[in-house]
Amino acid sequence: MRFLLYILVISILNTSLYIEALASDSPLNASNEPVSAQLNQDQGDIHLGVASCAGSNCHGAARPYLNSTVEQNEYSIWSREDKHSKAYTVLLGSRSKRIAKNLGLSKSAEKSKICLDCHADNIPESLRGKRFDISDGVGCESCHGGGERYLGPHVSGEVTHAQNVSLGMYPTENPEKRAKLCVDCHVGDEKKFANHKIMGAGHPRISFELDTFTEVYKHYHVDADYKARKGVVSHALVWATGQIKASERFLELYVNKNHQSNGLMPELAYFDCQACHHSTDEQSNATNDTRPSNEGKSSSSKLVWESRQLSGNVGPGVVRFNDSGLVMSAIIADLISKEKGDAFRQQIISMHEASQKDENNMRLHLNNLIKELKVLEGNINESMFKASDLKRLLSMIINRGSFNDYYSYASAEQAVMAIEAVNATLQTLGSNVITTNDINLLRSTTISLDTYKPELFKDALVSLNAKL
Repeated sequence: MRFLLYILVISILNTSLYIEALASDSPLNASNEPVSAQLNQDQGDIHLGVASCAGSNCHGAARPYLNSTVEQNEYSIWSREDKHSKAYTVLLGSRSKRIAKNLGLSKSAEKSKICLDCHADNIPESLRGKRFDISDGVGCESCHGGGERYLGPHVSGEVTHAQNVSLGMYPTENPEKRAKLCVDCHVGDEKKFANHKIMGAGHPRISFELDTFTEVYKHYHVDADYKARKGVVSHALVWATGQIKASERFLELYVNKNHQSNGLMPELAYFDCQACHHSTDEQSNATNDTRPSNEGKSSSSKLVWESRQLSGNVGPGVVRFNDSGLVMSAIIADLISKEKGDAFRQQIISMHEASQKDENNMRLHLNNLIKELKVLEGNINESMFKASDLKRLLSMIINRGSFNDYYSYASAEQAVMAIEAVNATLQTLGSNVITTNDINLLRSTTISLDTYKPELFKDALVSLNAKL
């Protein structure tokens, strides 16, 4: 399976959900509709609890049912393999206890809203059924919606999936709806966000890519019955949809001043971690470094910065806005036309340059990017991801390395996940241009921020490009 060996993603999934829950009265977009408008938890349906889905005749079978349209062992897979099922348990560990202490929380992590809002199905008490248990973590109804109205008809097997959705089941098979749901915790919303204080207290850096995370979390099999009931879209389309939705949400939160700092420093969680967190003991471009090997060992004598096309004329020593999602979105725009891709990148450059001069002007450029993302979202469809287009897309992703787009670790990890998603789609079409060894080489260069070296990643991309 294409993602099981990806150490980076697994490490993120283990501990990526300690999130801040802070109220905000700010409008979140031009229509004044909340960023996370009317998701499943907001519909008022009672959540009956994981136990309501876990019976052996429902989704808790020990092994697949042979004569059923679903295998009915989905709960068994979820409880064994899906990190969502362990999300609450993580709060009981020593790391969570330390984070809670460092944050000065009045309650332990497993009792604090700041943690429970993303580590569990933390709905109001009034919506918790008799069998509901908060310790189930991010359970079935966290994603599929409160079962009060749909559970009976769903169990009967006499209704269609569309009818279940009309009764409150959330349509997670729809990539746009799934992205909107997932980014609430994996990016943030107006009430919860992994700010820099939380990360400083011990929370790991947040990262998200919809197709990769779907595959790692998957507790079901996409077979002929699934396709008949719900349809299926390509990994590439899921990837593209997730990139755009996650980027939209990230920019909207910043533009609308959600979770901003009231102090001298800005809220650093919106900025590129590696702008500050990088090694000062290694040259970032050692292959081109011509200085004497015995030169001084102070950090100021080391090369720790390189120019980057998307940063415009922004020089070294700058805390740069995290544009890793925008880097990928610009490549998606390239698929439509080179002109659209170039225009999108110019907006990114203008945003970075404005960030060093005038925050209001920076917000103006971010708003322009949000508009472009919404247009781009409306333009993407499955027809864009035919075999010939996918090979061109792979080439575009790889070639952006020559412009230093992946100098940032956050961008490099997104590039790896993009290549995997596109390659997985090619494989379904019978193409095996990229091998497991190729993917493993890319993974090995992006295991962690602490060990990431841009030049090694560039070399891996060059090697991969030679095979296309």
